[in-house]
Amino acid sequence: MKNLILALALCMIATPTFAKDGNDGPNAAQQEQQAPQFIAEVVQGSGFVPHDYPSGTSVGVKENGSVVLTKFYFDGKVKTEVIAKLSKAMTANLLANVNAVSEGELIDQAPNSPGCMDAPTTTYLANGVKVKQRADCKEYLKNNENDADRQVVTTLGSLWDLANLRAPNKN
Repeated sequence: MKNLILALALCMIATPTFAKDGNDGPNAAQQEQQAPQFIAEVVQGSGFVPHDYPSGTSVGVKENGSVVLTKFYFDGKVKTEVIAKLSKAMTANLLANVNAVSEGELIDQAPNSPGCMDAPTTTYLANGVKVKQRADCKEYLKNNENDADRQVVTTLGSLWDLANLRAPNKN
């Protein structure tokens, strides 16, 4: 029991997490410098994870339709991989929705509900504009959310699921 408590305490001290905007972790400046530019992107901070896990992960779509998975590590390493290529028509539709997104204030959808700590923060972006965010076990949507916002979030959510597709566990 003492070993478990000591291990948890060490992890809490040694494992920084991302803040609400998903980009305040230990490698935030490096992430901004090295991450490719995307028309739409979903970024997830790590929350409470072991030190050898990614400190952040993003799935973004470039203007040419390339879907890029990027993983940021606590030691400063960045790994990127093109995981898919959208058709020209799909890319054009996504870009049209991205261009229809406007700035807006993110509003807590359940302001009276309790939050939490050490949960991953997930941020959906369209040309750098925050469209939706999950942070502190809460969901934040824009005060002027429209169909284009929902289309971008749905598309990014599907691409996130694709990026996280794994083989089944063998038990």
